[in-house]
Amino acid sequence: ISQAKKATRLGQYNKAFKIFLSAAQKGNIPAQYHVGTLYLTGRGITKDISAGVKWIQHAANDGYPRAQYYLGTLYNSGEHVKVNVKLGQKWLGKAANQDYAPAVAKLNELDEVPEHLHQKKKQVMQGTRQEKMLVAVRRGKLDKVKKLLNSGASIDTVDSVSHKTLLMIAA
Repeated sequence: ISQAKKATRLGQYNKAFKIFLSAAQKGNIPAQYHVGTLYLTGRGITKDISAGVKWIQHAANDGYPRAQYYLGTLYNSGEHVKVNVKLGQKWLGKAANQDYAPAVAKLNELDEVPEHLHQKKKQVMQGTRQEKMLVAVRRGKLDKVKKLLNSGASIDTVDSVSHKTLLMIAA
């Protein structure tokens, strides 16, 4: 589906739709999601809300967190579907259970983070701090490093590429 993503970036939506649809019909879950979004926006194909929601639902049912998140936001907002907050929270929760950061953030924004997701939220936030910390150390941004350490980032962070700790990188 990389060719379809490239076609999308180039604005060649008809081409992208055909490639995504072919892959989706063969069971490619991310392609199912993309077919759904193209149907919802009418890019590359005549706009068809029912077909779009169907394809996104299919990808969500198959466990694709991006589709679960999108479906949750659709149900919460009533965009393209009848508002159903309970169903919206269900789908956002499924995506958050897979550590899909936008879903965790959206649930937090809605003040609806289920108790079992509080730890996941902390893990996602900690991971984000660690990534920012690595970038700040590499760039020599000491003020940023201090702020991140004060917000809970760990000095024991290890770069997954070089396998060095922050102190080794900074030296």
